Amino acid sequence: PRRARDCRKASLGRMDLATSAVVMAGSLLDSMKASSPRHAMSPTGADQEEWIENHPSALEWFEGVLAAAEGKQIVMFLDYDGTLSPIVEDPDRAVMTEEMREAVRGVAQHFPTAIVSGRCRDKVFNFVKLEELYYAGSHGMDIKGPTKVSNHKADEVLCQPATKFLPVIQKVGV
Repeated sequence: PRRARDCRKASLGRMDLATSAVVMAGSLLDSMKASSPRHAMSPTGADQEEWIENHPSALEWFEGVLAAAEGKQIVMFLDYDGTLSPIVEDPDRAVMTEEMREAVRGVAQHFPTAIVSGRCRDKVFNFVKLEELYYAGSHGMDIKGPTKVSNHKADEVLCQPATKFLPVIQKVGV
């Protein structure tokens, strides 16, 4: 709650800068679109068959995937919006289902599991509410490990490598 309040307070304090940034962002976005390559069309017919042959589904080759992972640490990285929750108009209503929460909990019992999001870390945690996960908010700038130890004995981790850049980030209004 306090952390979420701090996120909101910091956002409100940057509203003036944000207004200027919106105008600049519009022209920047137009430039980026103009210089970005167009998405390739999905292959069809024989091209599609060749693409499928060259890019097999991991589900069809699951035994091979398991064999390649033998003796290695498997870690699951998941996105929140559009992966664990539906894409909705109001981001505050992007709520994951209980069925999805149970599926993620099940995965976390077997593998260290992280949710990476552009949102504030606390916001994502409040949506997911699974203490056995790693959470990486602000596109990985704010990372915290499990508060509840799972079968893979993960220790709590707090990694905030960009903390030293906060004054610059706040000044720019990102």
